[in-house]
Amino acid sequence: MYTISEHYKKQGCVLKLSLWSLLINDMYILGIIDNRKDIHLASKRNLNSITGESIYYCEDIILPDKTCGRLSIFARELIGLLSTGYRLQRLKDGSEGCYPGKKHISIYLNQYVNLIRYFEKSGKWECLYSPKLISFDFDFNKNILRRVITT
Repeated sequence: MYTISEHYKKQGCVLKLSLWSLLINDMYILGIIDNRKDIHLASKRNLNSITGESIYYCEDIILPDKTCGRLSIFARELIGLLSTGYRLQRLKDGSEGCYPGKKHISIYLNQYVNLIRYFEKSGKWECLYSPKLISFDFDFNKNILRRVITT
């Protein structure tokens, strides 16, 4: 069971579990996508937040970080949201929100996992910290990024 942190009680919630796992986090994000919930980004999009510390095991993927080639949890969440039709928007206070767009779609867990692998192996993750990024046009049938949508 997740709880709502004190800081976010009035504005939203953050997944907090005593037995957190990557699978639970992935399912939480898929639930957000499926229910078309608005998101307020708690982290700034920068190289550190995209390739920062994570809990992954090492594989044959090389990225400029200390996580053995895996993207941060924050990066996984952004990729999932932006590839399913969510769009980034800068707010008046300088923070960012992520909102479902007109071409919003729901995806299954296996599609989400394949999506993350694609971004890790292709190096396309680098656009995640671009200030001009709005969304992605991702083809889930071919498992390929068609284009990066920017301002």
